[in-house]
Amino acid sequence: MYNTKSDIAEEFICHDEILESLKFSEENKNNLELIDKIIEKGRQKKGLTHREALLLLDCTDEEKNKEIYALAEQIKKEESLLLHWSLQGKGEGYIYVRCQGKEGKAKGDNEGQGNDSEEL
Repeated sequence: MYNTKSDIAEEFICHDEILESLKFSEENKNNLELIDKIIEKGRQKKGLTHREALLLLDCTDEEKNKEIYALAEQIKKEESLLLHWSLQGKGEGYIYVRCQGKEGKAKGDNEGQGNDSEEL
């Protein structure tokens, strides 16, 4: 039985689903109205299905491809956050990976003596 949420490979990898997804993408790779709807869904950060992602990858329209890549870059920048974690009662720490295209870092003292962080 096909189950996308299963931890068992035989349940979430389905040969028929792969073939149907490839067929769906081939049939719709020039369907700009559907591609626009998927791009908008991505813009709203609602998550895409594997078929929707495949369709965006197969899109043949250059202008739509530029729009897809620009949106992906925008989302990547927005989702690069200051991460915070608790170190099992030993204090708190912060790690900075990337934010708005600026690279930097912030470090926390894992002995609970406070946090030093770089303002970004």
